[in-house]
Amino acid sequence: PKLGEGRINSSAILDITYDQRATARVETRNTVFIVGPTGWKVRPENHPFNNPYTIGQKVSIEWNGTWWDGEILDIKEDKYLISYENYSSSWDEWIDASRLRKI
Repeated sequence: PKLGEGRINSSAILDITYDQRATARVETRNTVFIVGPTGWKVRPENHPFNNPYTIGQKVSIEWNGTWWDGEILDIKEDKYLISYENYSSSWDEWIDASRLRKI
């Protein structure tokens, strides 16, 4: 079957590796599958395209070289709407992951 057209019967997955474009090489006991970056119905936990942050998550946010506590309010592709703790919503802003770190 083609990818996504039903269950593929195979033995357990032994290893999954990804290249720089997130194409996976899935190795089982008897078969090796190549899966494109968007070809998963459910992405494996370690898939490079999985988002490391979630809405509502408490994070540290870098602003002008200083780290501030805050929360992720929304996520759109690779941008995060954040709110700084104890500051009004006028300070909320969309940022990329380079300015975030987990608490």
